[in-house]
Amino acid sequence: MWSDNESSMDLLGFRHLVTAITSVVTNEGLLPATLGIFGDWGSGKSSLLQMARTELEQDGGLLVLAFNGWLFEGYEDAKTSLLSPA
Repeated sequence: MWSDNESSMDLLGFRHLVTAITSVVTNEGLLPATLGIFGDWGSGKSSLLQMARTELEQDGGLLVLAFNGWLFEGYEDAKTSLLSPA
């Protein structure tokens, strides 16, 4: 059985998706932007985000914040805070 941890190595051929994400995030003309990452359980969403995070952090000048929603499952206050308009 393989571990269910994200990887920063591109084992799934996601380079083109990482490039798309980093292009949007680093293009001032497209900001603010909202990106959605969708896929079935185990399809590589977390790995895709980890690869994009690694690349963005290497560029310098960017702060990447990670949020693990699973840690707050069942805590309605945390969900409300994140999903409410400012």
